Amino acid sequence: MVPSLKNLPSISYTSKYPAISVPLLVGYAILIFFLAKGYLRSAEKRIIEGLKFGITLFLINIILDALVYVGLFKGGDYFTFLSIWFAYAMFITIPWLTGRWLERKAC
Repeated sequence: MVPSLKNLPSISYTSKYPAISVPLLVGYAILIFFLAKGYLRSAEKRIIEGLKFGITLFLINIILDALVYVGLFKGGDYFTFLSIWFAYAMFITIPWLTGRWLERKAC
């Protein structure tokens, strides 16, 4: 992380580094949508597959975050910020909604 961005004050219970987390959330949304869209094009039951894909992304990210931030960096406050949980919710909802959109589009 860029030191000058880390020096910005945090927003209590929302984001520890708001100058970094807000653009990252936008990037996550775009990336997750295109990953889900590419994955779900060949699926038959796109809504169910989208939900499975989203749960898989969620589980991988929460496990890796726990290993890296809590295990290696000893950052006990990492999971207390809303921006982290908003990102986790996006990992589940965006693929599911993309599957619904592709299902409707195919009809």
